Amino acid sequence: MLIDNSITSNRLIMHTLDESHATARYLSWMNNLNILRYLEIKNNPPESIESLSDYISKINDSNNALLLGIFLKRNMMHVGNIKLDPIDVDRSTADIGFLIGEEKYWGCGYATEAISKVTDYMFNTMRLKKIIAGCYKDNTGSKKSLLKSGFLPDKSNYPHIDLTKRGGKFILFSKVKE
Repeated sequence: MLIDNSITSNRLIMHTLDESHATARYLSWMNNLNILRYLEIKNNPPESIESLSDYISKINDSNNALLLGIFLKRNMMHVGNIKLDPIDVDRSTADIGFLIGEEKYWGCGYATEAISKVTDYMFNTMRLKKIIAGCYKDNTGSKKSLLKSGFLPDKSNYPHIDLTKRGGKFILFSKVKE
């Protein structure tokens, strides 16, 4: 899925990634175990710029997934991504995942800022009613970002999310459109 416009915040610009964003820097995130330790992609990360480009293309060709890059407004440096997958238009829901790939920007509030703006966009432009997120219990950075973005712990059972694969170490959050 593609969106034509950018989503902006005070410090960030989020826009759809394309094959030109499959760079050595982005690929380095996919090969850094410290960055990937809490991400599901760690089990099968892209191993080359070509496979990273294919990954981006596959998401862009999907009708129920959206991959946005997170760029610093001041210099357009690509510092992370937000992915919504699956987007279920029938139920007006989506799952959101995110990463800040540039470790020097961890703890700067960029994830919180990006999550907040992208969630607002999905509620107001895409007319979704609920966004669901998950993270490992010991991922304090993601928990803080989700809570600061208005997400609340969610004990609901979602058939498309298999928590048993994660050995009880995974928690869910959600945000409902007000």
